[in-house]
Amino acid sequence: MANTKITSNVISDDIALGGNPTTTTQSAGNDTTRIATTAFVKAAIDATIDSAPGALDTLNELAAAIGDDANFSTTITNSIATKLPLAGGTMTGALVIQGGSGNNNDDANILSLTASQHARLVVDTSSTSGHRASLVLESNSQELVLATTGSNSYLTNPTGSFNLQIATDKVVNFSGGIGEIGNVTGFQATNTAGSANTDFGIRATTIRLATGSSEKVRVAAAGHLAFNPVNSFSGLNNSILSSSNTYMYMMGGTAGLYLGDNSALENAIGIRDAGFIDFNTNGTGEKMRIASDGAVILKPNGITTGLRLQGRSSDNNFFVQWNSNDGSTNYGSIGSDSANDTLQYAADNHKFVNQLTNATALSFTSTATPRVHVGGGNQNGATGKRGIRVGRTIYNWFNYGKNEGHTYIHIKTDLQFPTGSNPQPTMSMLHIKGYSYSAESFDSILGFHNWSGTIHQPIYTNNGTRTVVGSSWAPYRSSDNYVVIVLSIGNNYPGISIDWHQAFDSYTWRDIDVLAFSKSANTSGVY
Repeated sequence: MANTKITSNVISDDIALGGNPTTTTQSAGNDTTRIATTAFVKAAIDATIDSAPGALDTLNELAAAIGDDANFSTTITNSIATKLPLAGGTMTGALVIQGGSGNNNDDANILSLTASQHARLVVDTSSTSGHRASLVLESNSQELVLATTGSNSYLTNPTGSFNLQIATDKVVNFSGGIGEIGNVTGFQATNTAGSANTDFGIRATTIRLATGSSEKVRVAAAGHLAFNPVNSFSGLNNSILSSSNTYMYMMGGTAGLYLGDNSALENAIGIRDAGFIDFNTNGTGEKMRIASDGAVILKPNGITTGLRLQGRSSDNNFFVQWNSNDGSTNYGSIGSDSANDTLQYAADNHKFVNQLTNATALSFTSTATPRVHVGGGNQNGATGKRGIRVGRTIYNWFNYGKNEGHTYIHIKTDLQFPTGSNPQPTMSMLHIKGYSYSAESFDSILGFHNWSGTIHQPIYTNNGTRTVVGSSWAPYRSSDNYVVIVLSIGNNYPGISIDWHQAFDSYTWRDIDVLAFSKSANTSGVY
């Protein structure tokens, strides 16, 4: 076919191209008036979609994806404005964070606060009506709440107890019912498993416990324990005290209670479950006991029973009893008989002995032949104070019973001759009684006033068969200024007893002693 090509570059009329005409595909991005082939168009569309998923590779799908919202940009801008920026801000509503499902603490972290120095989590309320700002930790219906009202703060577990674990086997449990001390609120230190108790300590300057509105117990800085500490106990250590106007009760163990200065109980008071209270001193054992029947038993060193003070339940009387070292022998007792208004004693030959000289001062002989004795040992020629004083009279002041020869007995007293009234004089009367182997009776009275250096106004009265007193052997003054009494008692086994009476009670009583005595043929000058 001739002339089949169109050589002109201008087709001025519309033209329909049938078949499958082709042309050159232009390069991507060509925006001239050249013909765009199907390959050019597909390349342009593919570049626009740029590997978008099939569900979003059409405008309809994109429109549906943005909710067919012609103002999608405004909508999104407004929505983002309601979100909390990364730099922080203020939220006006509740925040709920769904928990993780990890099996360990790291996987379960759903909220974490980190900072290079200080980190704070603030829960705040502006209410002034006592409402609480709370931080609640909850698991398996158990809550631990940290809350504050602005005036008070709380750490609570409304449904159970909570534990404070410091390290392995160092757990402090705070519970509303500590079983070991009763169903009361308290602290308990346990191991990690909670299967056993552990030690628990409190360290402070002083530790104080109060009930109600006042302090009742204090562990002071010095180390003592004070009950109702209203007084100052700063000077006392290692002691248990109570204020002076209250009672203090101390309870011991099943075997009793001991208060001692050391574990050996060298100095101690024991309240024993056997029904008695014992007192131990100086590390040498028990010294006193209050028995179960109320008796008080004194036990000096080496004495097992000792002195016993006891009430007698049969007749409501009281007696003092002293025993042998081993307690097997009752040496004596003195007690009351309220029914008969009497004082009773048991055992024979009671003695009152001078502890310094071991000499008997007073004794009571057997109940078969009861006697009261003043002094002891040899009753003849006593040179000490003797007799029984009644009022201003000493009965049996001096007695003598020997056969030493000579007629006169000279008795030197400790009664001095005064100068004027110094020392004070006496007005004395001596009653001499006795008997001699010569069948003579002695019943004489000697009276005198040792006034101003002389024997003044003497009297001599003899009522017996023998003249015992007389002016020819009158009392005289010894070389050292003492009154010497002279009696004529003979030399044939005489025996005498003298009572001394001091008349004129304006003179103070003098307890006159015997300094010496001797027999002589002379009537004076022996002393």
